Amino acid sequence: MAEPKPGAHAASSTSLSPRGRALLWVGGLLAGAAAFYGGLLVGSNSDIPANTNVLGVQIGGLSTAEATAVLERELGPIAESPIAISAYDHTALISPGDAGMSFDAAATATAAATRSVNPLDLLGRLFAAHVAEPVATINQETLRLAIEDFSATVVTTPVEPKISYDGLTPTYEYGVPGRGVDVDASVGRVDAAYLTSTRVSLPVVPVPTQISDETVDSTVSGIATSAISGPVRVEVGEARSSIPPEDIAQALHFEPKGTEFVPVLDGEFLHNVIEKDLKLVEGGAKDASFRIVGDVPVVVPAVLGQGVSADDLGVAVLQALEQTGDARVARGDLSASQQPKLTTEAAAQLGVKELISTFTQSVPTVEYMQHNLARAAGYIDGMILMPGETFSMNDTTENHNPDPAKGYMEGYVIGPGGVFEKMLGGGLSAATTTMWSAAFYAGLEPVQVRQHSRYISRYQPGIEATVAWGYFDMKFKNNTPHAIFITATTDDVSMTVSMYSTKIWDDITSEIGEFYAIVKPPKIYNDTDACAAQTGIDGFNVDYKRLFWKAGTVDHTEDFSASYLPGPEVICGPDPTKPTKKPSGSGSGPGSGSGSGSADPSSSASN
Repeated sequence: MAEPKPGAHAASSTSLSPRGRALLWVGGLLAGAAAFYGGLLVGSNSDIPANTNVLGVQIGGLSTAEATAVLERELGPIAESPIAISAYDHTALISPGDAGMSFDAAATATAAATRSVNPLDLLGRLFAAHVAEPVATINQETLRLAIEDFSATVVTTPVEPKISYDGLTPTYEYGVPGRGVDVDASVGRVDAAYLTSTRVSLPVVPVPTQISDETVDSTVSGIATSAISGPVRVEVGEARSSIPPEDIAQALHFEPKGTEFVPVLDGEFLHNVIEKDLKLVEGGAKDASFRIVGDVPVVVPAVLGQGVSADDLGVAVLQALEQTGDARVARGDLSASQQPKLTTEAAAQLGVKELISTFTQSVPTVEYMQHNLARAAGYIDGMILMPGETFSMNDTTENHNPDPAKGYMEGYVIGPGGVFEKMLGGGLSAATTTMWSAAFYAGLEPVQVRQHSRYISRYQPGIEATVAWGYFDMKFKNNTPHAIFITATTDDVSMTVSMYSTKIWDDITSEIGEFYAIVKPPKIYNDTDACAAQTGIDGFNVDYKRLFWKAGTVDHTEDFSASYLPGPEVICGPDPTKPTKKPSGSGSGPGSGSGSGSADPSSSASN
């Protein structure tokens, strides 16, 4: 084999063509680039790019696990810190957890570690600063509920304007806008502020009234003024009447409806104003009631009458209010079916179905007592006390103005110092005691009950009551869910009051204790011709109870007490311990007398 010639290799190297030399250069460049790219890949081999931060927390060059731990340590407390939300002058703290907001550190680290093979991105990972967004979970509905709960404490409802009358002068108040919170915008604002701010002001919005100030002005200068410009004449059949402006002002109301005021008249009030004039063409309606058949109340049907309905009258008068002068005329039509106030159907639903209490009080057989008790019973008999209503003895029996026109006779009362004297309406306290005793054993609530100042032996100690015209009344309340029908009858020696309703308790009884703190009566001498001897009465205190029975046992009791002053012994004649002389005063009254009213409210009462 031939040996190569010296220098042959060098000769071969220098003999490359230009194209070969170019290819050799490109190959070298690519090899260098590959080596550089490989270096980039090696240099950016950590999970998190260099110079990466999340809300200022540096996590560059860390593994995902390391970055997660750093983010939890640095941003975790911020993510759980309460956020102060405020609107108007109110501020509240909401817990991010309760409001459906949470920070995911692991997801944030994973997102920050996302790799790219783009050389430019790889250069950025080595040299450029990188801000990674935090990953948070926001439950929009839960956040909305939290904001709605807060906004409910600060929003206000608009106050619509009002129009009324001060006498014959229309008065008004402009409306007051309300205030609200824009919940949708608030959700977005709190969402955006999470992890970056712990205080957020919520966007607020005004809530205008529906009725404008301009509408108020036009209503006042319009219908509110013309309505009271003069009387309204009323024509119903042959009846003629007139409603003065003062009554129109009382009956007229302006109700907000949408963006306007609607004038509304109280037809019932207007009907009452001209009721006397309408009697010429109206009448016949009777309320439903009850009658007692063998201790069982039976509904007595109502009776329809003829008249103009309150609603129709209100409409007719309202149409006349915008007119002037002689054109202010309201014409009503008579209806053949005028409804009574208590219909048969309504009476049947009142719960009046059985006897719940009855009480009979014996009285002396004297003319004034029989007469006055019968008069009082006439006022009471047949009345219906609705649930929640309060009975007044003075108002019911017209004791507020006892005079001969009401038919009361003079009788005896406990006068000043406990001396009996005559006064109009004597005996009403016997009726009062009968009425209260029936109410007591029906379990009704005492509102104003006052015993006689001196004890009268025919009454139950404590469970008795009196009235004094102009000073005090006897009142009790129907504290049951049912109506109470009351009957009252009298005879020569007694008065009986019975109450019918629905039984709540099986029975109601009383226990009266022993008398204590007994005070003996003083003696009074009277040598005038008008003197009437009077037996002395001890003063004492007594405690008593009302017992409510259910299923054979006492469910509960109510405790009461009464205190009686001593009644003086009146002796007709001069005081033997004093020099004989004509006394300047006089008094009279039998020991068993009775009556009502006195000029001394502390000691006088009807017996």
